[in-house]
Amino acid sequence: MLVLRGQSSDLLLPDTAEAMRNRGPRAVVVTMAGCGHAPALNTPEQFALVERFLSA
Repeated sequence: MLVLRGQSSDLLLPDTAEAMRNRGPRAVVVTMAGCGHAPALNTPEQFALVERFLSA
């Protein structure tokens, strides 16, 4: 599971994201700087992050 969390999110708090990582044996949590709750995935860096995860 890939969890993308915006650094400024007030819905998915850091503690909750960490709990998700601990519950999933292969869960990956990425906090994206400069984003609100849901990162838009509209930059090459954000696309690359998802592509790397899917190809792993």
